Amino acid sequence: SVQRRLRADVEVGVMLSGGLDSAIVAQLVHQTQPGRMQSFSIAFDDPQFDESADQQLLARTLGFDHTTVQVGSTHIAGAFESALWHAEVPQFRTAFVPMYLLSRRIREAGIRVVLSGEGADEVFLGYDLFKETRLRTQWPSLTSTQRREHLRGLYPYLAHFNETNLDALEAVLGRSAQGSDELLFSHALRLENGRFAQRLLRAAAPETSSLAAAAKAAGLAGVDAVTRAQWLEVHSLMQGYLLSSQGDRMAFAHGVEPRNPFLAPDVVEFASRLPEASHLSDQGNEKRLLKQAFATLLPPRILSKPKQPYRAPDAAAFRAPGGGWLPWVDALLDPAALAAVAPLDDKMANRLVAKLGKDANKAVSPREEQALVLLLSLCSLDRQLVHRQGPTGPRQGRPPLSRALVLQNFA
Repeated sequence: SVQRRLRADVEVGVMLSGGLDSAIVAQLVHQTQPGRMQSFSIAFDDPQFDESADQQLLARTLGFDHTTVQVGSTHIAGAFESALWHAEVPQFRTAFVPMYLLSRRIREAGIRVVLSGEGADEVFLGYDLFKETRLRTQWPSLTSTQRREHLRGLYPYLAHFNETNLDALEAVLGRSAQGSDELLFSHALRLENGRFAQRLLRAAAPETSSLAAAAKAAGLAGVDAVTRAQWLEVHSLMQGYLLSSQGDRMAFAHGVEPRNPFLAPDVVEFASRLPEASHLSDQGNEKRLLKQAFATLLPPRILSKPKQPYRAPDAAAFRAPGGGWLPWVDALLDPAALAAVAPLDDKMANRLVAKLGKDANKAVSPREEQALVLLLSLCSLDRQLVHRQGPTGPRQGRPPLSRALVLQNFA
């Protein structure tokens, strides 16, 4: 798969996240095309998102010419509207913006084709979501001690998954352990967060019923919960966001073509024939087969580090240094401005803005972060595309259309 995706009339680069998946792709590239290769990665100012040490370790090990794009909150806020202009649809996280900045740097380096590790988590069960789903299905048969032991291994990158909160986490997962035969069982907590954000809209889209209908049509009734979770992840987040808003749209905004070896049909088919234990051990070790296959080829640190999915600062990116929101954010969130955005329930939007307040130190829950990014992106797109003002700051790409064609009574 990697060999096929190295075929090009131009130089091909590699994106390094610091994790296992892109490390495997980079190692196979190194085996296939020994010599200097250009690699690229994102480093974050905030250490909770940063994996630059592991990126540098791998680049040194393989002898790549490595380029790092340093990203802080100011960079995310500064490029948010330009990246959104290319995404064209409202977003619920800011992680697409650093990918926009990275793609720009890749093109500046003269690279037009780049390989990544995208898709491995979905194909080889790498996400904590799959461990959580299995834990919830096993919940009634486990003792409290066993449940807590599994909880300690879940979501190590989330601050609230810690020893202090074990009682609360056990209660939350216990309440969600019922109904494991339901089609959307694995994504119940995520869909609940989505419904919170949908309260901002006057007419909420029926995403739950449509997703359930698609799962039923795919014949998932009676399939085990982890396999259903895998299908749902591929057909929701991966297709709708990871490969689109965060992937192709950010790369092609700068004329860069992303290629994903893990998503080759033969690789996906091979992985789908393996038993679950090949992917996920009883102890919760994810991507088990991949780690075994590359155990002697990659630095031990890359193989043993806890799972850390790619994330970026959300609400914090839009705070002003002295407190409150950045000026352009304040303008978008002004009550009069919110009332003018047709799809918004401006009362609910004003309640969210008031709840988050001006205090930069105020704790913001994950679902509130998602709702805020959705609100900002919807308001920005309304200004850019409906009112045809284009992105603020330096103009990116072509200006908005000056004329619109309305197809009415068109046969």
